[in-house]
Amino acid sequence: MIRVLIVDDSLFIRTILRDLLKDSPDIEVVGTAVNGIDALEKISGLKPDVVTLDIEMPRMNGLETLEALSEVRSKPKVIVLSTLTSRQADMTHKALRLGADDFMLKPKDVPNVRGIERELIQKIKNLVALPTVVKPTTIARNDADAAVVIGSSAGGPPMLDMLLSALPPDLPAAVVVTQHMPEGFTASLAERLNRVSALPV
Repeated sequence: MIRVLIVDDSLFIRTILRDLLKDSPDIEVVGTAVNGIDALEKISGLKPDVVTLDIEMPRMNGLETLEALSEVRSKPKVIVLSTLTSRQADMTHKALRLGADDFMLKPKDVPNVRGIERELIQKIKNLVALPTVVKPTTIARNDADAAVVIGSSAGGPPMLDMLLSALPPDLPAAVVVTQHMPEGFTASLAERLNRVSALPV
């Protein structure tokens, strides 16, 4: 059974997420918290496997909570919930750099709720699943121009920061990046990568 703690200052969101997860036979919502201070206390006592974390909350926001969690020895996996605004997109990227494992969009209203149910449950299950090792595939080279292709998913943006910032400005190859994220977040990701990379993004 996967133990989940829901952290959000909105009673509406806490109720929606609890209702979405309660019907999954593999998931148990062990508690809810209204801010980061409340969350840290409950993480210590309830030992959840996964935390869904709002970013903007009173007293201690999601970013401050992630910073505090970095000091925890056996911290839970964290899925950040965000709205589709440029400010929230920037904060979501910062949350991923601070240690969040994944993110997803918050439901805007009741009609949109069922649309996120499958995605949320799958993300929770993926985070607690054992990692699989994929054997690298050898690609035959020809005389075509060289390219570096990077595929990235959950937890990818911090690794992209690190990887692209290490590439030289005279790299003799094109770089193609695929990052799984909602459309509204890709522009702020590209802007950030352009700031940290010697190559234009």
